[in-house]
Amino acid sequence: MFSNKIRLFKLFGFEVSIDASWLIIAFLIVFSLGHQFLRLFPELPAWNAWLGALATGLLFFLSILLHEMSHSLVARGLGITVQGITLFVFGGISRIRGEPERPRDEFWMAIVGPLTSVLLGALFLLAGRTLPDGSLAQVAAGRLGVINFLLAGFNLLPGYPLDGGRVFRAGVWWLTRDLRKATRWAAFLGMAIGGGLIVWGAFLVFATPNLVSGLWLGLIGWFLISAAQRSVQSLEVRELLLRYRARDAMRTQC
Repeated sequence: MFSNKIRLFKLFGFEVSIDASWLIIAFLIVFSLGHQFLRLFPELPAWNAWLGALATGLLFFLSILLHEMSHSLVARGLGITVQGITLFVFGGISRIRGEPERPRDEFWMAIVGPLTSVLLGALFLLAGRTLPDGSLAQVAAGRLGVINFLLAGFNLLPGYPLDGGRVFRAGVWWLTRDLRKATRWAAFLGMAIGGGLIVWGAFLVFATPNLVSGLWLGLIGWFLISAAQRSVQSLEVRELLLRYRARDAMRTQC
């Protein structure tokens, strides 16, 4: 999936990298924040507003990195191999190899991400209360607090492969003792949520002036549908291959 990734550094033993697509969203976020700060603080020099936008953007992506890092640390604690973390156009992803062996492992791996975002959101809002009223730093801290809460809320939607979808899958898996059925149900919800985002995005594009927001929602919806479909296909192939040994696929008469 990430053929154009750029390795940055290692953190807690995990390789952190960015996909080339990350540069697009990084530019859009800094560009948007810069224009907001210029409008809110016309008395400040332009370079000050743009520097604040750059710093806010970097803190936003640090928040995403910490969200994914929490997933990776819990996975490693459960004995699951983690290849690394990649930031890309839709946020971030922990490249985890294999599936958890128990529903409770799936639950804790999934829920720790939104909990981390909620904690970061609270810390940013508390930091904003200690900064000078009406300052650029206070506004930036407030933005980061709200964004982290929104990130947690979106990830808790009960559709696979979102964290909420994984929590839902863990619950169904625990009730039915059937990982395949749980994955199918969670993926179905993921595709339904993705379809809803596409419809919402189309409405914004054709019925409102929010063209960029509509296109962005549509892209996120498309990504969720594709990721949910790939998750089901990957699980089915894995279960199919577990039934066979290498000798079953070999030609013995050469």
